[in-house]
Amino acid sequence: MPWTLAYARGSSVRSRRPNAHGDACIYLSKFGLPFQAATKSLTDAINQRLSIPEEERPNNLLTWILARLSGKEPDIQLINGIFQLISIVSQNTTSMTLGHALFYLAANPEYIGVLREEIEDVLDGGDLTYESLNRMRKLDSFIRETQRLSALGNLSVTRVAVKDFIFSDGTRVPAGDQIQGIASPIHLDATHYEEPHSFKPWRFCDMSQAEIDEGSTSARMSGKYDMVQPSKSFMVWGIGRHACPGRWYAAMVIKHLMAYIVLNYDIRLPDSAKGKRPANLQVAGMCLPNRSAKLLFKRRFNND
Repeated sequence: MPWTLAYARGSSVRSRRPNAHGDACIYLSKFGLPFQAATKSLTDAINQRLSIPEEERPNNLLTWILARLSGKEPDIQLINGIFQLISIVSQNTTSMTLGHALFYLAANPEYIGVLREEIEDVLDGGDLTYESLNRMRKLDSFIRETQRLSALGNLSVTRVAVKDFIFSDGTRVPAGDQIQGIASPIHLDATHYEEPHSFKPWRFCDMSQAEIDEGSTSARMSGKYDMVQPSKSFMVWGIGRHACPGRWYAAMVIKHLMAYIVLNYDIRLPDSAKGKRPANLQVAGMCLPNRSAKLLFKRRFNND
């Protein structure tokens, strides 16, 4: 079967300096038109939903939002904003992480066979399930390493001071001010990670196994290096009691898609890429998969 080209349509904006605030503002302004289009579509859906008695409305997101908004006339812009926010944190983040992972996989084809072997061994002819995905240790490590090097946000652990706070070094944070942790420098700190700028897909499997070999059982028992586990050296999910509550769901979605693609498709970069992973796009503190990059997919038949 011939190779098939798959790619995401890129933005019409070409930033000369992706980190510059001016370019970021130009890029973000492009979201106005789709937001307006979504608002128009949502108006019809809201009117249709409001025509149904409350006790008969479908049990879904729109019904939940309407039930929690005060006032007789729903604020369409507000409802649309809520929808977009939930979409960003639930769908965009998982799809972008998947995109980053596929770019790493295509740029390092020697890892495809290793992942495919693990997936086939775990499944043993069965189906992809929550339990089987949890046993795919190399796949888990591959995605966590993807997140470490290409975390979607350079900032993490956003907090608002509810009262004046003074750090031990004398730094004062007034009440109402917002502070954030800088994730990327931590993820690239040699104190935490050996050869931090290198992509090592089995890094977290090896770290866990090393502790087990030293006599520690906590690394495996607690899932210390699992994809969903936040820590002071892995800030993708935040940390503490406010760490992302949906990370288990997100992890299962990404792992399921990765496992399905690895089992059913061969994947590679086009010749024009010369084997080099497409550069990430940095916009307004976000690390996005390259929107103009291309990947080639070839369907596998009978595990050929």
